Amino acid sequence: MTNVLTPFKDNGHLTPQQVRYNVRHASLRSSIERAFGILKAKFRRLNYLDVQSLQTANLIVAAACTLHNFTLAREER
Repeated sequence: MTNVLTPFKDNGHLTPQQVRYNVRHASLRSSIERAFGILKAKFRRLNYLDVQSLQTANLIVAAACTLHNFTLAREER
């Protein structure tokens, strides 16, 4: 898989920069997992998708985000 950032393995000898990267990586991952949780709660069908194509998965997530943002904008009116 391309364009995937992974944390450094903590072998006990990480540089301060690597530790900082891992902390930021964990923080962002947590935010992303919360966002997916919101989408999966709102669009429960997402829990049962069996998608083999990464391109299709990207389109589904983008569509769910778009619909979520659309409903938020409508609720603000």
